[in-house]
Amino acid sequence: MAKPRSGHFWPHFHSWRQLSGERAHLALKSELSLNLYQSMATRKEYIWDSSAGAGYACSSHSGAIFNVEYSADGRTLVAATENRKVLIFNANTHELCKEIPAAHKSCVNLVKFLDSRTFVTCSDDCTLAVWDLRNCGQKVKSLKGHRNWVKSIEYDSSQGVLLSAAYDQTVLKWDINSSSSCPQNVLQIKNMLRMVLSPDSTKMIISTADGYLLIIHDLDLNHLAEDLRDFVPDLYRIMQEDCSYGIDMGSWVNPLFTSHRNRVELISDFPEMDKNGYITTLDVHPFGWAVLSRNTAANELSEWTCVHDIMASDKPLELKPIKRPQNCNGLRPKSSAQSSTLSDSRDNSSDLSQLSDSSVIVISNQIGSTQPHTTLVRQSKRCSQSNQNDAIYVYKNSPRLKYYIEELNESQGFIKELCFSGDGRVVCSPYQFGYRLLSFDSKCSEMSDCVSNEPKVLYELKRSLCHPDSVVTTKFSPTHCQIASGCLKGRVVFSQPIL
Repeated sequence: MAKPRSGHFWPHFHSWRQLSGERAHLALKSELSLNLYQSMATRKEYIWDSSAGAGYACSSHSGAIFNVEYSADGRTLVAATENRKVLIFNANTHELCKEIPAAHKSCVNLVKFLDSRTFVTCSDDCTLAVWDLRNCGQKVKSLKGHRNWVKSIEYDSSQGVLLSAAYDQTVLKWDINSSSSCPQNVLQIKNMLRMVLSPDSTKMIISTADGYLLIIHDLDLNHLAEDLRDFVPDLYRIMQEDCSYGIDMGSWVNPLFTSHRNRVELISDFPEMDKNGYITTLDVHPFGWAVLSRNTAANELSEWTCVHDIMASDKPLELKPIKRPQNCNGLRPKSSAQSSTLSDSRDNSSDLSQLSDSSVIVISNQIGSTQPHTTLVRQSKRCSQSNQNDAIYVYKNSPRLKYYIEELNESQGFIKELCFSGDGRVVCSPYQFGYRLLSFDSKCSEMSDCVSNEPKVLYELKRSLCHPDSVVTTKFSPTHCQIASGCLKGRVVFSQPIL
């Protein structure tokens, strides 16, 4: 006797099992995901070119596609372009619906949806713009406050505040529901490149040009500026390399690593060939387990994709003793081989009048960076008057690297936007004239099912070459099994399972 059919379309049946409390076997879930992702492909009708695209006719060439972003319901895709345009697509029909021809005065870098109809763009013109899909003829609001290219946008829906980060090394907080457009400077980090929030907005992750990540756990935006006012991550990294110069920075900074609010953590373990590189792209695992990054090595000869664990750990932090230099004389050590010099606040009194309430150390260094920069540090009286024989301690960075893979070092100078899939099983990374789908193992398992004690190489599930030029941005749909990608020639390609 033949087995009766259930009459359910498989994805609907799978969802029904979950709602009814039935648990599918892990191997079955992985096999289904593996088959779906390996069948991702495109067709002619899934491809849009600014010169001959389907749907709404584009007024002129869009230039490179720098970023693509889906709305929360997955129905709309918005693309940020080199030629100041914003392109709006119907993700179901793959057609261009609308065009904002002069969204900014310079290239558009990024798009971020706040809900299913409101989105924000940022640009090299140092501004952000709020848009409504129902009326794209004019901006809902223009946000001005940065002094350099804006590269990151995040939204904390629990507080209704917008965050932006730019190459002016600041993170600004905007209350977009207020009539005022004045931002609040909540953080300033030297050599900051990108900033993202975890899905639950409890962590802020910042990438730098000095080869490390800054994680802020238990994020409290209302007290962030106050809590991290005196924290200088690059100086702390110098001390972790046994360069103390007689300054006991750890005594007033170390408590930030164990704080119950805005607790900081530095991540610096990368593949050996990727040390001290530029971390240009970030994305967070949809469950908040890990951060995904795309990095260019300091010598600019290689590129890497890395996955670092960012979950809170019960393992106690390890303190590391730092040797005091024998020739240390207060705050005036001699020049070192690492091109670092120190002077006290008296040598800079004209520039540091606002910091007269505490001692100030001025440090100019080139460690971990191709360009020198200057850091100002307020030094507490307790630290400046500490005994020269006292030991100096700083926290060691915990090993966090879980997965990595080397990428092709092509189209140098362009940021490559990579992303996690909605289920967190797959990474989509720009690769040549297309993209690669990378997983944690050959079975497309979840990250939690295949973590090892040692870093492992990501597994390549699939490679798709579907563009006429280098791809610089990719994005998974939040609701459908679909990928959007954009290239330097202005093409947008939709990929989805074709069985």
